[in-house]
Amino acid sequence: MKTALILLAFYFSVSNGLMDPIDAKLTEIPTFKTIETEYGETFDCINITQQPAFRHPRLKNHKIQMTPSSIPDSIDEKSTNSCSEVKISKIDCPPGTVPIRRNSGREKTGFTEMFQHNISAIIEGTRVHMAKYYKDGNGYGTKASVTVYEPKVGGKYSGAWLLVAGEGTRSGFIVGWDVSPNEYGDYHAHFGSDWGDLASKTGCKNLKCPGFVQVASDIALGSRLSPVSTYNGKQHQITLHVFKDPKTGNWWLAYGENKKAVGYWPKSLFTEMDKVSQIAWVGLVVVAGDELSYPMGSGHFPSEGLGRSAFFQILI
Repeated sequence: MKTALILLAFYFSVSNGLMDPIDAKLTEIPTFKTIETEYGETFDCINITQQPAFRHPRLKNHKIQMTPSSIPDSIDEKSTNSCSEVKISKIDCPPGTVPIRRNSGREKTGFTEMFQHNISAIIEGTRVHMAKYYKDGNGYGTKASVTVYEPKVGGKYSGAWLLVAGEGTRSGFIVGWDVSPNEYGDYHAHFGSDWGDLASKTGCKNLKCPGFVQVASDIALGSRLSPVSTYNGKQHQITLHVFKDPKTGNWWLAYGENKKAVGYWPKSLFTEMDKVSQIAWVGLVVVAGDELSYPMGSGHFPSEGLGRSAFFQILI
């Protein structure tokens, strides 16, 4: 209960703007190239050393780690199902630059919402619904392939996430996909992440505040995913990897079966990530006001089987 109440306080600190939003400050950073994708998204290519992450006070003298020192052997396991990989928005920033999506929305951090179900709280007129498979105890990362759908939502969002939480669940991050019109301005599935650290009252979705260090020039947080799965039709999935670098202690995010390094959360961002207390694979729906709950995944139960129910595979 104590942890849940602290997380609740963190939620309100985020919603009341105590974070350091970077949207308005991006105009101060020189743009080397602007890319508009086939889906109408706009990405600015900025110098990797001038990205928003380095506005964080804990990262002022941070040295960028361009690649992981190693990747866990278990991550080499391949998906065995018949699903096709989802295509992510095509981006081609020049060497030495990274893509930043324009016009981020104002959706509240999902990391905190992951834990609100513990006290069945109704926060500012929202309700949280979750399906979670989890593993307690110390860990160094996880991998999963997850089918991508586009559930019909109203004022909030529906998505699927991999979650890594530090000791006491006061620090951590999530990666996955969600449909969030408040965040992206559409009703399509997008690749994204979220992080939070309760002690320092920092954290946000994607790159909306300083923290996550982007290193990839061709994959961006917030990118649209297409094509998506359809009920009783062709299934499409994304494969995600998160793991702790054994040398630096940074937490890496890699995308796809080829384990493309997207970027990392520096060790110094977190106060309680030396030991991981929980790794989880989560379906999350946040509903606004008196709306009926939105679908989670395909909106159908696992008993209906492959092609009809969304799923996670390779839970390591």
